Amino acid sequence: MNDAMGPDAAGASAKKKAENLVLDLTNTDDSLPKYEALDAGIYKAVIEESDYAPSSKGNPMITWQLRINEPENPEADGRLLFYHTVLNKEAGKGRLKRLILRVAPDMDISNIDVEKMCAEGQLIGFPCRVKVRIRRFEGERRNDVTDILAAEEGDFLGEVQ
Repeated sequence: MNDAMGPDAAGASAKKKAENLVLDLTNTDDSLPKYEALDAGIYKAVIEESDYAPSSKGNPMITWQLRINEPENPEADGRLLFYHTVLNKEAGKGRLKRLILRVAPDMDISNIDVEKMCAEGQLIGFPCRVKVRIRRFEGERRNDVTDILAAEEGDFLGEVQ
């Protein structure tokens, strides 16, 4: 795989220390921005972050942040989506195995330290496709990523995957 498509040289996304910032928030609108749900479908994306932490029920879980990468589709391009892999049962482990084999087929899956994989950002920067559906949550249409697929040939700067 071309180095430009994989993680940076340190193996993780760079994190800068924030400088001191003083703000006057008195007249700032505190309402959350409204995002229209994307249409159901399959979108090109890049893995932007992976976080290993317990789920709300205390089960081991990876939360994947996926950035849509479709400049030809301005409505979707740049949008951030989330995918969760709960690893307490075989089904969740199978989902993780499929994800890794699709996105980074050369990765050794025989002895994966999940915490280290996420902390080091071993899959950050890798292209993929995300399968998105629409679901209702509190009466609103929301996006739900149901699967992460391999990038197609020619995706991402025309490189063959």
